[in-house]
Amino acid sequence: VMMAMGASGYATAFAQLLSTTDLIADGVRGTAGLALLGTVDTTIVCFGPAPGAAPPVNILAVGDALSARGWSLNTLQHPPCLHLC
Repeated sequence: VMMAMGASGYATAFAQLLSTTDLIADGVRGTAGLALLGTVDTTIVCFGPAPGAAPPVNILAVGDALSARGWSLNTLQHPPCLHLC
């Protein structure tokens, strides 16, 4: 990819990916009943139900609904969560 885009193009594309990751993480933070599970300085977002959320969020149902809308998410367990990278 870097050969085709050049170092500058690659850096620009990666900066856009980081910005999009931040937007998704901000969306999770702003959604009642959801919580980020850890933070990293790369293009990974992992989230699940917020501890003590009432009513509790069925994160696997959230994943199914997002998949039906074209999102490609990984479902994880222990704890149940969704992973986007």
